[in-house]
Amino acid sequence: MTQQKATLYHYPMACSLASVIAAKEMSVPLEVEHVDVYSKEILTGGSLFEMNPLGQVATLKLSDGSILTQNVAILNWIQTVSRQHPPQRR
Repeated sequence: MTQQKATLYHYPMACSLASVIAAKEMSVPLEVEHVDVYSKEILTGGSLFEMNPLGQVATLKLSDGSILTQNVAILNWIQTVSRQHPPQRR
């Protein structure tokens, strides 16, 4: 079973930082896209409003197209994925 690929839309000094840290600590791979919180523009192109009508970070887009828009929900997803795919111990 492979891990879902997910993209976290994040601003470095916002609450979305908790999701970045949790994913790293739990070995859950995330693509991280930085967002300008003032203009709501994604730095690699596009608008955060296309995924989250409120334009808020943290926003997580899953491989199946589902969107999670609350940091608590994203942290719960990270925990669930980490339990399904525990890191390999050396």
